[in-house]
Amino acid sequence: MDGVYLFNPDASFLEHAVKRDCRALCGNPFAAQVPLTLIYVAKDLEGRDDASSQQETKAVLAAGCISRNVTLMCAAEGLASALAFLPECTTLAGVMGLKRPHRVLLTQAIGRSAHC
Repeated sequence: MDGVYLFNPDASFLEHAVKRDCRALCGNPFAAQVPLTLIYVAKDLEGRDDASSQQETKAVLAAGCISRNVTLMCAAEGLASALAFLPECTTLAGVMGLKRPHRVLLTQAIGRSAHC
């Protein structure tokens, strides 16, 4: 199960996208040591009539809310998590095969508290 998986919301399924271990590129020194790192990706709204800083704020806020829920679940299960904000992470996006309009917002390393 090594590599990067993308969530397909229509099928509610994780699809294997990249066979490479990308955790070291996730902007967190703990990411390469833990068994799971979530990568939050947003779709840019460039070229759309409703594109604005408000849409950007909504994307970051949504990722923040999701990551907070993951943090709470980790705490309930005795796990730890650590976030990394990646506003310009072109290296990780390139390895993942992400192209415009998608971009990485933040990552969340999940593991035992000794690692996070």
